[in-house]
Amino acid sequence: MKSLALFINAIAFFQFKKLGVKPLVLDFYLQRVWPTFSLERVFARVTEKKSVSAGAVMLTLKPNFNFQGFKAGQHMLLTVSVNGQRYARTYSPTITAMGLLEVTVKNIPQGKVSPQLNAFLKPGAVIELSQAFGRMTWFDLPTSPHYTFCAAGVGITPLRSLLHEWDRNSSIRGGRSVTLHYWAQAEEEIYFKEELQDLASRNNEFKFYFYVTRSAKAA
Repeated sequence: MKSLALFINAIAFFQFKKLGVKPLVLDFYLQRVWPTFSLERVFARVTEKKSVSAGAVMLTLKPNFNFQGFKAGQHMLLTVSVNGQRYARTYSPTITAMGLLEVTVKNIPQGKVSPQLNAFLKPGAVIELSQAFGRMTWFDLPTSPHYTFCAAGVGITPLRSLLHEWDRNSSIRGGRSVTLHYWAQAEEEIYFKEELQDLASRNNEFKFYFYVTRSAKAA
């Protein structure tokens, strides 16, 4: 299906280029019937949205055929329009076994983008993505028999991506053990706690420790 879409995209690109039609103009009209279509840009459809805490959601995204792929630990820009103004923010997704992208968004009440993604974005919506970038991947990290990861709050997302890849790829996991230290102000802000505990329970080469920095009385 993806190969067919790429073929159609290439034909459309060269044919309309001969006619002098600009890519943005063609995108504008064809997106009326094919919302994620673009000759050059990456668009993604939101296939699922679910809460991961009282103040954060996880969006599952299906990119179009212009997306060039993703390595665990990389980032991408997510662009949305708010009151006619375009805003871009950086997120680190996790890729699923089906090749979809999971993006965790913490709501920042004073922010421009995160309140829109948390409160108003619905499954079926289309958003724009950049290509993936960054070199915090298993292929770029220094070779070592043991890694110690440290994260706080929603900063767990790139490490979650790396751990997913480590868990399901035996060539990466072999000979590499990992310890994760994770801090949060409150226990409900420890994202993916059960998932990380499950990974630790079934794999002796992964150790998970979390720390709450604000007591219930202080909160």
